[in-house]
Amino acid sequence: MPPTTKVFILDDDPAVTGLLKAKLGKVDGFEVRATNLPRQAASLIAQFQPHIVICDIDMGDFDGGMVARQLKDQPETANIPVLFLTSLVSANQVRQSEGVIGGRQMISKDATVPDLLQRIRTMLG
Repeated sequence: MPPTTKVFILDDDPAVTGLLKAKLGKVDGFEVRATNLPRQAASLIAQFQPHIVICDIDMGDFDGGMVARQLKDQPETANIPVLFLTSLVSANQVRQSEGVIGGRQMISKDATVPDLLQRIRTMLG
């Protein structure tokens, strides 16, 4: 992992982004930014150039899949890994599926911070 790991969090719920930003922001070597505006996320991510994006999968009419496609379509963000965040499955279900649900890297919103950190480290190698 890089000396400073840049993490971008996207969720349409400010409580979720606020909580994750506060928790991950306390981790040594992490720089965290967040937004609750999925339609603006791709340009914010391009500016910040994070090492990983943690993105809610279900955000109404502009979901996480749409954001991921926008990132893949831009050369400056195409290689940034996306870890989808979901409340639709439990942390246990995600562990049982080894973190891949529907072919996408996912983590449950009820996962512990150590679980989240492990997933980030695994995805970044």
